[in-house]
Amino acid sequence: QVINLWRADRIFNLGRNYIKTDQVQAGFDYLQQAVTLSPKEPLFRSEYAEAAAKMAYLYHSQATPAAELENQLINEAIANSDLVIQANPVHLNYWKSRIKVFTLLSLIDQKYQLPALEALTQAIALSPTDAKLYYNLGLTYSQLGQTGLAEQALIQAIDLKENYEASRFSLGLLYEQTRQPAKAKQQYLYILNHLNPDNDKVKTLLKSL
Repeated sequence: QVINLWRADRIFNLGRNYIKTDQVQAGFDYLQQAVTLSPKEPLFRSEYAEAAAKMAYLYHSQATPAAELENQLINEAIANSDLVIQANPVHLNYWKSRIKVFTLLSLIDQKYQLPALEALTQAIALSPTDAKLYYNLGLTYSQLGQTGLAEQALIQAIDLKENYEASRFSLGLLYEQTRQPAKAKQQYLYILNHLNPDNDKVKTLLKSL
């Protein structure tokens, strides 16, 4: 048993390192082995769920998508994330992992935006001062077309972290989308004047206002 645990841990780290270097197939294979060797380890299963979602997206993005494999990987990602959350309902990192899983799957099918939103809501309940969670919540609301809620979430992220450049940029884009150029300009100017004077994207957007 000790040898199996050592092997599982070694294989898990190999898999995670492959994922970090965008070698998703190799990473997925190693993580699958780690879960097989140590099925009760939630960290292994959580990372495996993310890898399965990444693999599903890769198959979806191919010139000739493999629908059957894609669906199998989607189901594998969701099932493993479900198992982790059922066993660890108040563990923030596993909710963050679940957010990643459903955010990836939403790139395949928009119906997965709602589970992503539910995971974000649960994560925020566990960590209400995490600015990044509110930022992701704002992006998700924006994708769902709920611009008012998206604005509230992005503003909350900025209230928690005043120098949050990505949040200010997304808020500026949202104001442009909702035809509020003066508010968009305010966010863009803040980025250039206080955070990143070399942001060429912001400079281009300002010229177009």
